[in-house]
Amino acid sequence: MIDHLLDLADRSREQNRYLFSEFLSLPEQSEFLKAIGKNSAIPYTFWGGTEDCERKVIRFGSREELGYEEPFPISCLKLEPRMQKFADKLEHRDVLGALMNLGIRREVLGDIFLEENVAYLFCLTSIGEYIQESLTQIRHTSVKVSLCEMLPELSGSKPRLVECTVSSERIDVMIAELYNLSRSNVNELFRQGRVFLNGRETQQNSAALKAEDLVTVRGYGRFCYEENLGMTRKGKIRVAAKIWGH
Repeated sequence: MIDHLLDLADRSREQNRYLFSEFLSLPEQSEFLKAIGKNSAIPYTFWGGTEDCERKVIRFGSREELGYEEPFPISCLKLEPRMQKFADKLEHRDVLGALMNLGIRREVLGDIFLEENVAYLFCLTSIGEYIQESLTQIRHTSVKVSLCEMLPELSGSKPRLVECTVSSERIDVMIAELYNLSRSNVNELFRQGRVFLNGRETQQNSAALKAEDLVTVRGYGRFCYEENLGMTRKGKIRVAAKIWGH
């Protein structure tokens, strides 16, 4: 996978045009970032359809180098029951399973958002028409699929500001506090490779967070560390964070 991505980057520069990857998971994005290093001259951008998307496409090339802009080949589809009154309660795995049953590869599919039993799916534009024509049922529910020009504002898509008291600004301390986990549970998340700091998988559970650091904990959500609000009388640190949840 990494060799393929680096080849896309090289061909983008050689051919003087934008090239795009398929959708990458968080661990795959992290592996790519490790491979190119911090000082890479390769121009690239991640995008999944919205700021809230976890799965993302890489676009190789930039306006500065190429002199023009090209949008990401990503479409948003709306999947809704034909008769909501008699529809099953749809879940993420139901939607994904129905798509997999059509023989569609996961790499061409992005994030799936559910709101009031309607699913919003990001996918590569090249597969969008096929999904619209072929996906007629999810579980026992007949569905219709249409192109969605703009994703509606979904509940939970906006972060909430949280203030809390912690013993330090360490990443493991913040995770334990924000998700109400024990330190041993947090350490297990690090061992399982489920913690990402600014898009990169991290094993450094003692890393000190800085303002605007973005932490993703797979299975729990993500948060942005905002600021240190000062010390309490008991010597604790009052901090603020924006948190998104699943």
